[in-house]
Amino acid sequence: MRTIVITGASSGIGAQAARHLAHSHPEDRLILIGRNPDRTKRVAAEVGADYFFADYSRLADVRRLAVKLRDTTDRIDVLANNAGGLFNGPSLTQDGFELTFQNQPFGPHVAHP
Repeated sequence: MRTIVITGASSGIGAQAARHLAHSHPEDRLILIGRNPDRTKRVAAEVGADYFFADYSRLADVRRLAVKLRDTTDRIDVLANNAGGLFNGPSLTQDGFELTFQNQPFGPHVAHP
């Protein structure tokens, strides 16, 4: 059994990846990460996955997520860094980083211990 973590799993490509993996590899443990609680819960219930909430535009969320993952898994075999989004022009996060940069390439590195 593998442990597979999918970020950005509340909709779009992440949700479809979760559905596909749940169907094609039911023996694996899926952990879905999403920033929208209702949608993340709905997809997780649909595929029988564990889930956590994290908004990658908030580094405190990302750090909390890293602790939760560390405390609830003994290993992660597959990590699909799918979190992202389309934003209307440049914008700074509350942490002072450009939103697209923090959400996509930077946020996942903060989660790494």
